[in-house]
Amino acid sequence: MAKAKNRDKRKKVAQRKANQASAGKAEYYDGYLRIPLDNMLDGDEVRNRSVFVGEWHAKRAEILSEPRLFKVTAHIFNSKGDKAVATIDYQSAGTNESIAEAATMAFDAARNGTADMNMRESYIVVRAQRNNKELKV
Repeated sequence: MAKAKNRDKRKKVAQRKANQASAGKAEYYDGYLRIPLDNMLDGDEVRNRSVFVGEWHAKRAEILSEPRLFKVTAHIFNSKGDKAVATIDYQSAGTNESIAEAATMAFDAARNGTADMNMRESYIVVRAQRNNKELKV
């Protein structure tokens, strides 16, 4: 049986390693913004059908007003029901234009030249990085 003193040392070393590993990872807000890509919707309908999940619901003004890193994932469906997914990490000020630009890049990457798409089922998911201390604008 290990002595209590040695066990405590191992616990401290393990905790230190875990803290160092988590310090290097980006921390994102819990939740996301889901935007439909149905081209039959006008601007008001897109806004009404967009879904805010988790912290995005209460803190969307804070999230979109400050410069931060966004992770935009496009989920594109074709008429056969197949799904393509592409993710873009986009570093820019939190404006509608930067999210739209990242969404366009993710959409193009997920589409991959396919013209046979089901836009009613397709959508974009936007996640935002919480800690923006190292972000330079």
